[in-house]
Amino acid sequence: MQRKVSDDRSLPPNTLPAGGFYAQLDKLQAIQDYLPQQECVRLFGISVKDFENENFLADGGCQTYVIDIGIADFLNAIHNHGWWSSDLAKNGYLVNRFDEFWIFINFNSAPNPTSSYAYAAFIESGPQYIDVRAIELLNRKIQLPPLESDKPLVKLGSGVAAKLSSFHVGQGMCSVYTYAEQQFLLDAGAGKPVTREIYQRNRHQDGSQFQNDLRVCLNKKNLTAIISHLDSDHWRLLEWDSSICAKTTNIFFPIGTTSLALRSSAIAKKVKALDSCTLAFDCDNYLAVFRTKPSRSDKNGEGVVVVAVCDGLPALLPGDYEYERMLSDHDADLCVLASDYYAAVVVPHHGAAASALNVPPAIFWGMQHRPIAFFSAGTHARYRHPRLVSVAAHVSSGFDVIVDNKCPDIVEQRLL
Repeated sequence: MQRKVSDDRSLPPNTLPAGGFYAQLDKLQAIQDYLPQQECVRLFGISVKDFENENFLADGGCQTYVIDIGIADFLNAIHNHGWWSSDLAKNGYLVNRFDEFWIFINFNSAPNPTSSYAYAAFIESGPQYIDVRAIELLNRKIQLPPLESDKPLVKLGSGVAAKLSSFHVGQGMCSVYTYAEQQFLLDAGAGKPVTREIYQRNRHQDGSQFQNDLRVCLNKKNLTAIISHLDSDHWRLLEWDSSICAKTTNIFFPIGTTSLALRSSAIAKKVKALDSCTLAFDCDNYLAVFRTKPSRSDKNGEGVVVVAVCDGLPALLPGDYEYERMLSDHDADLCVLASDYYAAVVVPHHGAAASALNVPPAIFWGMQHRPIAFFSAGTHARYRHPRLVSVAAHVSSGFDVIVDNKCPDIVEQRLL
């Protein structure tokens, strides 16, 4: 497929490239950040020119785009093009099976709002609405260079205790571990009811100020991001917020994973691969990172699980890797972690039903407050996180439950 177009590198940031997008699937059930704020298929794309010239494979990456296509538009486009399959639907839900293949999106820019839009990633600008003409699933897998393996730099202890906070970010996850002048973003995602539009405008629809405790918290000199897995609701704050992205020295993803989104020229040289390791500041304050070895491979399973220890008290941050999956992991250390005691947990997979199974017990000794189970969930109508069965299971395991899935701001919650 050859579609020659003129060079689009000089286009302004909010202008979309001519000729269409070559894209990779991110999520089949996302919620749009801009009007009409409906359920959509979210993809990451690059221009035809960057695809044909393989600029996305260069060390510095290329311009990438976020594309939110309304569900009806997406289904209509793939049905009309003849690659509709019943495999896309299961029990009324769309199934993510095509994230490894190139998807070509043929569109026209629309003068008025439609149910689909796109925008240049890692640039603080609004969307350009589009009319989707056709979507083609190509019989060609996306081949990306492996991420360079590395390990975060650690400055040894200065006799202080580490701190751990999680943030209400809607349908996403975000926590910050602070030790002296070092800070670690342990996931950096967000979602409905927190939207990119409100975040970048810094005001709600009614004109009231948007509260952003994360920006206040990130006040140290050395900032490193450790992202649990590839789903954008665990890292998209780095795309929304250029100031946070700029101060982040390195962005670590689990070794053996990669995505077209990570080929953005804004982050390509910062993105590294992280394997199991321990980042020890002193004997009572450290981050233990475990690369999963799942018995069943999928996007949620190919990740890292983090244990954050503050003054000897451990907190479990498993991303979307549920406790029962930890118990069946091929890494014996993760099996042990799944039944250990914790002073805090960030509940896996936003409190999905499976997170009610095999909940680890809470620690009570040495605590100045009751152990906390923090639910990082939003208002996605299909997901309906957190599930009540998960909330009840964490209460039964001895945790005080903190959940505010309708919180419209980014609000800090101290865990340890």
